[in-house]
Amino acid sequence: MATTRYSTVELIELLKRTRLKTIVVEGGDDIEVLRDLESKLSEHCGPVDFLPAGDKLSVLRIWEQREKLPRDTVGFLVDSDLWLFNAEREKYPKIIFTHGYSIENTCIQSQSVIDLANARRPTQRIWETAIFGLVDWFAAEAAYHLDGQNPILDIGLQQILDVNAEFELTQRAKERIAGAPSSFFTTTRTTVASDPLRFIRGKQLFLALSEVLCKHDGDRTPVRMLKRIGSRTSNMAIDSLVSQLATSFN
Repeated sequence: MATTRYSTVELIELLKRTRLKTIVVEGGDDIEVLRDLESKLSEHCGPVDFLPAGDKLSVLRIWEQREKLPRDTVGFLVDSDLWLFNAEREKYPKIIFTHGYSIENTCIQSQSVIDLANARRPTQRIWETAIFGLVDWFAAEAAYHLDGQNPILDIGLQQILDVNAEFELTQRAKERIAGAPSSFFTTTRTTVASDPLRFIRGKQLFLALSEVLCKHDGDRTPVRMLKRIGSRTSNMAIDSLVSQLATSFN
């Protein structure tokens, strides 16, 4: 998997010449997880290279030039993000979108990761409280997004949950939730609550899990390690994504 950052134009020229099956991905913080995914996909399709474009917009720009690229060797993978709540993904045929908010949400579906939170009753109770608060927070931000306002998603966990008060919502988060457009919030909360590990932004889920485990054990398990557990152990969500990616070359 390449790690050198190229411009979009350079990546398109590179893809025109490649004979190796290649999936164009965002990259960023998920390089290690994507390497694991690349390895699993290679078991299905033979040698495959994941090519980081840098971000979602860059992947979409390359997709727009897809007619210039060999169809049987180039595929695309991007995070769904808030497009989970609208029809934007339908505008991009042949792109594989994550089933959940991001690739991190795919990782956290691993039973090995879930078992960490549920292994002991005190940890399970705190984790359930954290999830309950995150459902309200994320549903509110999704409602702001659908209302045409800017959601505030790239924030630390401590701005959402008070880790020193049994992971209850902070006052800031409560105010943000109270101000969410009610016409959208009712629907988004129902949706998010139906499958929290799919819809809540994966970064906050893993940060919450790390804090929950630290609260009980006194040792902080790095988020990076938790994500690798999710991408390396048995994970039906990962297996499903790999199967989807394999169709990119059909």
